[in-house]
Amino acid sequence: MRKALIVILMAAAALGAFANGNAEKLTTLEGTIVGVEELATRAQVTLRTAAGDEVVVELPLKEMARLQLRIEQQLRVSGVYIGAPAGDQVRVRARIVARVVNTEGRETTVEDPIRLTTRDREQIRAYEKEELQVQSQTQLQTQARDGEGSPSGSGSGGTGKK
Repeated sequence: MRKALIVILMAAAALGAFANGNAEKLTTLEGTIVGVEELATRAQVTLRTAAGDEVVVELPLKEMARLQLRIEQQLRVSGVYIGAPAGDQVRVRARIVARVVNTEGRETTVEDPIRLTTRDREQIRAYEKEELQVQSQTQLQTQARDGEGSPSGSGSGGTGKK
């Protein structure tokens, strides 16, 4: 009986860790709608941020109709950000799969949101890995620069005796 209880507890802990590892990390972006494309079951809204970046927002087609999104409209969206790895920028664009949309002061949770595919998850991992590498390189460069600018300890700190 005791062994069975331990096995059950270990399985529950493993399941909980697995579920937590697959939790979606949400990103919020804000910008102006510059394009709308309706596909078979989803809409792709191109959003231009204040920095001038263009990101594709994906949401279910019926959600697009419900929100009545239009060009030049301000939009804030929270969702799963799928960045484009540096080598794929020509072929793949950065996009965000919408979970919450805020337009004209109204916040709307996306009903029946688009599910991430295995390819989406792989792209997220590749992008996050690349971002970590860039951050660590930047940090190393900053540390090297700070090290060069600091005093080396061989200054003119004489005793004044002659």
